[in-house]
Amino acid sequence: MIAAEERRKTLEATKLNELKAKMSRIEEAAKKRDEKTQEFINATKSALDQKMKIHTEKHEEFLGDLISKVKDHLEIVDKHRQSTTESGDKMTEEVRNSLEERLRTASEQREEHLRKQLERLKEHAESCARVREDNKQKLEKLQIIQEQIQSKLKDAENRRSIHEEKLKSKLVEHVSIC
Repeated sequence: MIAAEERRKTLEATKLNELKAKMSRIEEAAKKRDEKTQEFINATKSALDQKMKIHTEKHEEFLGDLISKVKDHLEIVDKHRQSTTESGDKMTEEVRNSLEERLRTASEQREEHLRKQLERLKEHAESCARVREDNKQKLEKLQIIQEQIQSKLKDAENRRSIHEEKLKSKLVEHVSIC
């Protein structure tokens, strides 16, 4: 009887040890999965931030270059106007009218070009804003998925503990019967 009881105890002890080993492996797997998920989220977020920073810098550089080109062009046009007004006494009325017409059309074309550039820049800014919003939504979705995974892991852990309790109670009943 004593030998049978010792065998039962050793059998129960081995079963408990096996359960503990399985539990520890499950917990390690869950921990690794959480770490990988967090690394992915962090890497994605940093990559998106870096892309947005580079894009903003390029955009500002482009605008600066465009403004400087427009200023240079306006200075050249002003110098040309001044030189034509100073030498205007020598020119005939027809030549003066021709030059004024050219300047007016050039000015209109310049204004049209600038208007188109501004429209393109506005569209580009709107596009950037949409991309930022999309990235923000994707990040929020990732966080929601992470929360869902966490809740599922907690549910699984609760079910596992309930199952363990059932097994322990059955084991206790079995031991008390024997």
